[in-house]
Amino acid sequence: MWRFCKRLHNYYLFISFFVTIFLRNFYSVLIMHIEPKAITRYLAEQYKDVGTNLLPDDPKKRAIMSMWMEVDSNQFLPIASTLIKELIINPYQGLATDDTAVQENKEKLSEVLNIYETRLGESPYLAGESFSLADLHHLAPIDYLLNTDEEELKNLIYSRPNVAAWVEKMKMRPAWLKTVVMKNHIVDLMKQRRLPIKLDSSCHESTVVAQKNAIAIENK
Repeated sequence: MWRFCKRLHNYYLFISFFVTIFLRNFYSVLIMHIEPKAITRYLAEQYKDVGTNLLPDDPKKRAIMSMWMEVDSNQFLPIASTLIKELIINPYQGLATDDTAVQENKEKLSEVLNIYETRLGESPYLAGESFSLADLHHLAPIDYLLNTDEEELKNLIYSRPNVAAWVEKMKMRPAWLKTVVMKNHIVDLMKQRRLPIKLDSSCHESTVVAQKNAIAIENK
């Protein structure tokens, strides 16, 4: 009887361990493969009455928003991600930058931004008159692109008046200013540990300025 109980106990421990590992890995895989835009759509829908409504109520405008989210996923983001990888992530990890890939993707970005320039000449935001998820999803990659040492990337954005105005409006949103404060604080902490010279920019100054702007706007 004692041996049977011991075997049963060991079997229970094995099953518990297997189930725990399986669920943990299944959850990780599930999270990695969930489309991020589906998550933000859910959150925007769930909290549309809190703060800015990021989903247009008009069906036509919502369809336009969805179209520009697809443009972001299939055109803008792959290009921006490659540039961020080559100019920020690789140097941080001590890996070489592929200059050919950088140049090729700068040219691709220029073509895509021409399309954005035309669209933003028709309305202040991608989906129309109001800030929406279509705009929101561009903020993080644009912020990274503007914080590289590549002046050409900044020129690609700011040489197009409509794109430049769109970016500046988005960057001054109070919620984004708070996000920048947190991001720059994290970068500052990373600098104290391990960060290559290529990323050694005026991050602390940006943090201070963003924090002051966020406080000023919040107190209005």
